[in-house]
Amino acid sequence: MRKPQYVVATDLSPPSRAALAAAVVLARRTGAVVDLFCAVPASIVDEEQLLLDRVRDGLTKLTARTKNDGVETRCEVVVARDVPASVVAHANAHDAEILVVGPSGVTGWKKFVLGSVTERLLRLAPTMLLVARGKLPDPPKCLLVALDMTQGSTRALRVAIDLARSCGSKLVALHVVAPPGAALMAAGDVYLPETWSLEAERVAQAQREFGTWVKDFPKSGVDVEARVVEGNPAEVVIDEAKAVGADLVVVGSHGKTAVHEFFVGSVAHNVATHCPVSVLVVRARPPKRTGIGRKNPVGGTGDRGRVRPA
Repeated sequence: MRKPQYVVATDLSPPSRAALAAAVVLARRTGAVVDLFCAVPASIVDEEQLLLDRVRDGLTKLTARTKNDGVETRCEVVVARDVPASVVAHANAHDAEILVVGPSGVTGWKKFVLGSVTERLLRLAPTMLLVARGKLPDPPKCLLVALDMTQGSTRALRVAIDLARSCGSKLVALHVVAPPGAALMAAGDVYLPETWSLEAERVAQAQREFGTWVKDFPKSGVDVEARVVEGNPAEVVIDEAKAVGADLVVVGSHGKTAVHEFFVGSVAHNVATHCPVSVLVVRARPPKRTGIGRKNPVGGTGDRGRVRPA
C-alpha cells in the first residue's frame, strides 16, 4: 500500500523549518513520507550561482535529520521561473496528500518563496494545504474542525476524524451560526418577547441539527465534542481554537463549482491567514490529478534546472 506523501515547501527559513517540524509530527503518526521541496527563483540564481550549492547542502542536512527522527524523507531543489506554480506541479507529480508551508519567509531571496507564495498556494493548491505555525506537540492533544454542514465540511470532518484517530487527539467539532442581530432584525421588532423566543429556538434548532449531523459520521475511537456558537465564522473559529487549546485547526473550503474548487472560501482563507495555530485547509472534493508534471508546471512555467540532493 502506497504511503501518504507530505510535500513541504521550504526556503530553509525559520518558518519553513517549523513547517517541516509540524509535518514530521503528523507523518510519524500517519506513516507518511516527507518530501522536502525547494524552488529557487531563477532571477536569484542568476545573481548568485553559489546559492544552489548552499541550498542543496542545507536541504541534505535537514533530510538526514528528519530520517533520524524515524520518518522516511526525500528532498529536491529546482530553479523555477514561477515558484508557486513549481510547488503545485511538484505536489501534483508526487500525488501529495498534504502540501505543507510556513506562513512567511524572512529576508533576502526567501521573501519571494514563502511570503506571497503562501497566499497563492492557498488559492492554487488542489490538494490539502497545511499552513504550519510552529512545531506541533507530539502527539497533538486537541484538534478543532470548523463545519458548516456543506460538501466541503463533510470531507473536512472525515479528514479531522482520521487525524484525531491517528494522533490519539480529542476532536472539537464547531458549527457557527449567524449572530442574533441579523435574525432578530429579520423577525421584526427586536424588543418583543416572541422575537427573542424565535432567536432561542433558532439556536436550539441549529444545535440539534448539528449534533445529529456529526453523530452520523463513523468516528470509532475518537472523542468528539460538538459545539454551536453564534458570531462571525472566522472570528469564532479563531476564538474557539484559543479557548479549547487546539493544536491544529481543520477547515473546509466550499467552492461551488469545479473551477471554484481551486479557490479557498473566505472563511477558510481568513482562518488560515490569521489563526495563531496551524491550519489545515481541506478542499471540498479530492483533487483530480491532471498529470501536470515537472516539464510543464501550472501556468506553463517550467523549471529551468533541477538538482536532486542525495
